[in-house]
Amino acid sequence: MIDDDRAVIDRLWNRFVAAWFEEGKEDPKLCLLRFDPADAEIWKDASSIVAGVKLFLGMGDPKADYRDSVAQVRMK
Repeated sequence: MIDDDRAVIDRLWNRFVAAWFEEGKEDPKLCLLRFDPADAEIWKDASSIVAGVKLFLGMGDPKADYRDSVAQVRMK
């Protein structure tokens, strides 16, 4: 769903976003998309040094390593 709530645009606006929109907050290319998920899958953080080294060396399968570290969450 397209969300043009000015308060949300103001809250999210920063110099990095501004770099993409020449006409600022009034740029016709600016469009916020709102997602209302019903379900989510949460994975344990795999950003440890060990996980990074294993990925770099091609050792193991990250999906298999974290298979038991997943939670299904109902959002509504």
